[in-house]
Formats: sequence, structure tokens, C-alpha cells
Amino acid sequence: MQIFKSKQAAFTLIEIILVVLILSVIACLAIPNFGQTYSQLQLKQTTEDLAYLMRYAQTFAISNSQNVQLEFDSEFSSYWLNKSTADTSVADSSFVRINGRMGRTFDIPRTIKIKAENAYILFYPDGKIDKVRIDVCQEQKCLAISTKEQKGYVRVFDASLLDD
Repeated sequence: MQIFKSKQAAFTLIEIILVVLILSVIACLAIPNFGQTYSQLQLKQTTEDLAYLMRYAQTFAISNSQNVQLEFDSEFSSYWLNKSTADTSVADSSFVRINGRMGRTFDIPRTIKIKAENAYILFYPDGKIDKVRIDVCQEQKCLAISTKEQKGYVRVFDASLLDD
């Protein structure tokens, strides 16, 4: 009977240090890209959330046969939905906050700036929307939410495409 002596295979200390060093260099090169990617995702998500709420407001106005208003606070740092309290034919009706999840206040991240012509947008029971453009900007990158290009639709664009 022959007894085999087993050799234990192992990594040397130099090999482990070399692998850790290479991984550290790769991580240091990748971290700045994560920050930039996060900023881009935050801008896109904020824009999509606002556009989604605008589409919801249009649907709510049609299905409930009443005017709906998307309102921004004075600094354009948050927004919420209101519904009219009077008959839809009355132009100067007052508004109250919509109940439920879609009536809550939506906060805009501090790094994102909103530029709009008015502090509110009206949605009508016949599907019409005030013609507006809302620029959602972060640093030099801006996205635009617009109802001007196509009647009755909320669209998201790269703002530089609309400025040309």
C-alpha cells in the first residue's frame, strides 16, 4: 500500500497583495463614474415621476369630470395635485388637495432645479392640458416636460432638442 503525501496548494503573500492592489485601482477608477451615473438617474427619475403625475392628473380630470391642478410651491422644490371644488364650467373654482397617495406632496431633490412659466398647471375634463414647458435641470443637463408639442399629451424631451 502506497501512501500519497498531499501537497497543499496556497497563494503566496505577494500574489494576494498584487490582486488586492489591482482591485483597488479598478475600484478607484470606477467610483467617480458611479456618482455621475447616480446624478443622471436621479434627474431622469425625477422627470419621469413628474410626467407620470401629470398623466395621472389628466386621467383623473377626465374620469371624475372635474378640473385638476398640479401645483408647485413658491421655490419649485415640491409639488402636489389639487381638484376643483366647484362645477367644471366655473373658471375661478377653488381647489383642494386630492386624497390618497397621489395627493401627497412630492419633494424634488435639492440638486435638481425646476423652471416653469407658472406655479400651476390645469388639466380639464375634456382631456386638454394647459400648454406648458417644465425644465428639470441638474448641473448643465436639462430634460423638458412639455404639453406644447402635441395637444393633450405629456412628453419628456432632452431640453437641448427643444431649444434648437
